[in-house]
Amino acid sequence: MNWRKPFAATVWMFLYSTLSDCGRSTLRPIFWIVVANVGAFFIYAQLADNKVTEALWNLTFANLLPFGTLAKPLAEHAATELFHGGVLPPSVGLTAIFQGIVNAVLVFLLALALRNHFKVK
Repeated sequence: MNWRKPFAATVWMFLYSTLSDCGRSTLRPIFWIVVANVGAFFIYAQLADNKVTEALWNLTFANLLPFGTLAKPLAEHAATELFHGGVLPPSVGLTAIFQGIVNAVLVFLLALALRNHFKVK
């Protein structure tokens, strides 16, 4: 028997239900966006050489969305304050990529919940 397909479907449905109440809740994606970014803040704090709270928040907000270069100067300024020589280590880059992917998924789930709420077709 192929158990992978039902198992994968169960995992995806569990995540969909937990993160967005199957598209019925706008509060769950907002809650998880806040939790994910506060978690990213603490990960950046662990990775930083200098613990400057304002610069950590700037780095977190600069990586909030996975697209766009509007926050690039903010991230560069935060990098110079947090890391020696202003060079971001690879672990920070991986954290930023993961943060962007998670935020993109959660923004999609938020948009889906708003679409379902207003029944836009």
